[in-house]
Amino acid sequence: MSWVTLDRIVSQEALSDEAIRRQLEQNARPMRSHIVGMGDEDLLAKLRDLGVDADREKLAKLCEGALSAEEVVSERLRLHDWDADWAWICLAALWERWWPDKVCLELLDDKVQAGYEADQRNDFVASSRIWLDAWSDVLRQCDAVGARSMREFDDRFPMTQSLMTRHGTSGCASRTLSLIPRAASPVISIR
Repeated sequence: MSWVTLDRIVSQEALSDEAIRRQLEQNARPMRSHIVGMGDEDLLAKLRDLGVDADREKLAKLCEGALSAEEVVSERLRLHDWDADWAWICLAALWERWWPDKVCLELLDDKVQAGYEADQRNDFVASSRIWLDAWSDVLRQCDAVGARSMREFDDRFPMTQSLMTRHGTSGCASRTLSLIPRAASPVISIR
């Protein structure tokens, strides 16, 4: 399970379960929602507090070739526990602000979830646009790692929603995917 998936699940549970919300507060568990309103300098200062030599140029080099903020924190910075969580949260936020066009698993997961939210509101035009943009990111991620199917993508990039799970379902998600070039067949081949 990816960190973005875990954060999303825990955040959703905390909205409806007071006991979970209290436990998160007692444990001081870092969540993506904790950085709402923080500026770039605040996020950089938090990273520096964690021992990361952080400025925009250094982070760009650190993230070069990476496909997610989680990958950078776990494989390149080798941080653990709350330090890893905080570094991931800060880095994902900065990635979104500074390099929104650079493929990133966390940003892709956010796009896919935004598409589902639009779909649930019956805003099929919005959900289709969001998912088409997300599909472009999926293809770029696949190209980066040589994945040739949705199954390979799901195995390499665990997101909140699996591409395999959603491709075969009815509704706007499957209609959108069925219209996208390079995914025209339910055989799950990307190319």
